[in-house]
Amino acid sequence: LEASREDKSRVKRMKEYINNSTGWYEIEANYQHDENGNIFRSSTIAKLFLLATVKFATRDPLGMGIEYEGGKPGWNDAMNGLVGMVGSGMPETYELKVLLEYIQQVSTKFDREIMVPDELKTLIDNMTDALDELDKSE
Repeated sequence: LEASREDKSRVKRMKEYINNSTGWYEIEANYQHDENGNIFRSSTIAKLFLLATVKFATRDPLGMGIEYEGGKPGWNDAMNGLVGMVGSGMPETYELKVLLEYIQQVSTKFDREIMVPDELKTLIDNMTDALDELDKSE
């Protein structure tokens, strides 16, 4: 998958944000950029919602456990053998439930909408359509 390969264009862009006197990245380096290089901002709660959405999207075919990414399921050494047998686990699903409850609690408490990037909205719309189709087939 080459997920850890060095992207020369990204390295070049990051070098633009290095402060020459300190050697540290300037604060703008922490912002997100669209495909045109424009800066856009995303709140912490929106990033947590993105994480929850991706986790929800990677549930197993039965819709119960979160699928494991590969060789080992995170820090849970006791579950390492489970990957080869079933490929998903319930502990991550319970963590997802806690995360979703937290997001709902925060958005309710502060009575604010969560603004999400267009790509996340597309993912949510596609998941909603797939779940509606699954619901009709049952």
